[in-house]
Amino acid sequence: MLEPGQQPLIGLYVRLGLVVVLVVAASIVGYWLGAQSAPSEEEAAAGAVSTPAQASSTAEQPAPAPPPLYFFTSVPSASARSAVAAEISMASSAGIHQYAVSVPLPWDGDMNAFLEPLNFVVGADASAQLLVHVKLDPPTSWLEAHPESSVAGPGGTTAVSLASEAWRNEAGTALGALVSAVNTSLGSERVHGFIIGCLDGGLWHRGRVADASAANQAGFRRWLKARYLDDAQLQKAWGDASVRLEDAPIPDGLIPEGPAGEGCKVFLDLPSMQRWADFLEYTSETTAGTILEFTGQIKGIAGKSARVIASYGYSFELADGGAGHFALGRLLESDLDGFASPVSYVDRGLGGAGGLMGPVDSAVLYGKQWYLIDDTRTGIARDPSTGEITRPRNVRPEDIYSVQQRNFAAALSHRIGLMWSDADGEGRLHDSEMWKRFGAMSAIYSDSAGWGKEESQAADTADAEEEGLQAGEMSELAVVVDEESRFVEGCAGELNELLLTQVRDSAARAGLPVKYYLLRDVISGKAPGADLYLFLNAFKLEAEERARLRGVLEGNRATAIWMYAPGYFGDEGASVENIAQLTGIQVKAFDGPEKTGSTFVLTGKWMEKDETFGGRMTVEPLFYIEDENADMLAKFTASGKPSVATKFFEEGWGSVLCAEPSLTPKMLREILGILEVFLCYQPGAQNFYDTFFFGESFVGIHGKDSGERTLELDRPADITDLMSPEVGWQRRRVITLPLKTGDTRLLKIRQ
Repeated sequence: MLEPGQQPLIGLYVRLGLVVVLVVAASIVGYWLGAQSAPSEEEAAAGAVSTPAQASSTAEQPAPAPPPLYFFTSVPSASARSAVAAEISMASSAGIHQYAVSVPLPWDGDMNAFLEPLNFVVGADASAQLLVHVKLDPPTSWLEAHPESSVAGPGGTTAVSLASEAWRNEAGTALGALVSAVNTSLGSERVHGFIIGCLDGGLWHRGRVADASAANQAGFRRWLKARYLDDAQLQKAWGDASVRLEDAPIPDGLIPEGPAGEGCKVFLDLPSMQRWADFLEYTSETTAGTILEFTGQIKGIAGKSARVIASYGYSFELADGGAGHFALGRLLESDLDGFASPVSYVDRGLGGAGGLMGPVDSAVLYGKQWYLIDDTRTGIARDPSTGEITRPRNVRPEDIYSVQQRNFAAALSHRIGLMWSDADGEGRLHDSEMWKRFGAMSAIYSDSAGWGKEESQAADTADAEEEGLQAGEMSELAVVVDEESRFVEGCAGELNELLLTQVRDSAARAGLPVKYYLLRDVISGKAPGADLYLFLNAFKLEAEERARLRGVLEGNRATAIWMYAPGYFGDEGASVENIAQLTGIQVKAFDGPEKTGSTFVLTGKWMEKDETFGGRMTVEPLFYIEDENADMLAKFTASGKPSVATKFFEEGWGSVLCAEPSLTPKMLREILGILEVFLCYQPGAQNFYDTFFFGESFVGIHGKDSGERTLELDRPADITDLMSPEVGWQRRRVITLPLKTGDTRLLKIRQ
């Protein structure tokens, strides 16, 4: 098992020796398959027009690099692939020639199983550029033959333990053969890289049942030896004089999770539950280390320029601390090239926020490409009995297009990639009008971001946009999430659903530019300074980190909005004094479990006096504010104790402590109004809480409710609807927008 901080190359050189043997065979077989993969008459009729060899001979000079927009699909059996062929034709006609194609991992050495689908896509679009998506899960027969490497999953299923050396060796051999054969058959100019996945649909998501397999037991002990070095240190950390490194057990039962306050606290009791904290950290470290091991293998064969993408880093989305997704910081500093995540599964429908699963703007800081997977359920499908394409009668195409435009606005505003997904090749995107819109989005992305232009052209574009509405000219809200705090949580699942998803989505509905960062990047100064910070779960900070974070806030003269228990865990364990030291606001803890849910105590612009917010759940610990120098904004409904308060300091920074673990869009707008932050929406007779997206000279709006709303800019500008260029406003600061629920408008702003 990998030790913390080491490059994950254990076992790699042994496997590379095996792969070298396969390269020659793969070259011969790849060449043969390339020659034999010309489409059948049925395939040609369905849209396959040339072989890879023909494509290479007729290809024109390389065009400027297109924006990071892809069609994500797989190629089913020959009798069912007409829908995919038609989709590829539509994509090509729309100017989309980048494809992420799922192929099976060749456990049995069948090269045709993974090369043939790729050749089919190239045959259907001679200009195709590929990312190869491969899942590393072993077949059921392998799991049955390796019970020591198998983990019980939901519904009686089994999955592989990521600690299994046997699995990593065999999966590595198969992956090496795949990479070699792909390079030989299609070439690096055609195949730009690989997306690697495993577990839970390829998302690297561990189940809630702790992996107690023999393989993971051995891996955990190796990790503990690297962490604690000797028995004495382990015994001190765990508060257990009987435990030893050679036989330390994985904690029994489920990873701590459940309704807080009903015999289960939000945080682990340390040191008595330090073994759980270690196991949670080990789980994420092992997941990230496994990804890095396969990344190193791919780059060792295909070269450093080969991109490797992993479906990882879902810091906002996954409520359970044992998910394994909380070592993103380690991957950001590695050779891994990027990440992929679906649109949030929380509030993703028509009118929904469609949030981002991870801190995508931190990835950008490290030069990593994040891809948003748009797997919107369109209802369009191929009827397997007739081969006809059907679509549901109760779903309007315009509603589907609007959700897709919202997801595009999210990608554009954060300069990340986007993949339109028909992952199973069932015809989900079989709609020519839809692909016309995708083509328009590609042109918008290129124009807005200067993508693919020469350096001088890009500079001219930037100069032309300088006078437009830039995100930097409005106050920017940095939404900050922490990874290490996840390792001291016990029964925090319900709480995390509020803190990490609801508050994330409230920020998107506030009406100002929002960025998403890891806490470590804010503390280190890697993240650019902001006027406003929203710390969702900054629960675990050592004294030095608290001081550095206070320095960031003072240096930027910023205001911090703190959620629930900021800084509660420090060098010497948990203490309410740590919260006061970090936030500058004095707090106390309730004596036992207490009800959440708060009441607004002022008469505001967005909320009425005595209006309530926050979920009513029992939490332990729960904190209240007791600071005569702080201004109370809300109180806990059940106890009457202050739950939200503000305080400003001579050093020039401000603090807003929200001990209530919930923040609705209304309440967040009230806080921002008190801070005199300019928002694109001002209060009116009817208030709307639409989802906003801000980019360079660009504003996107996804309507939550039907009605006529007023959008206000910080200064007069020319405004054009990017998807309907005939619609626009000249020299306007305030415009009226009639929107129905789910409507999406993409507005270009020019001075």
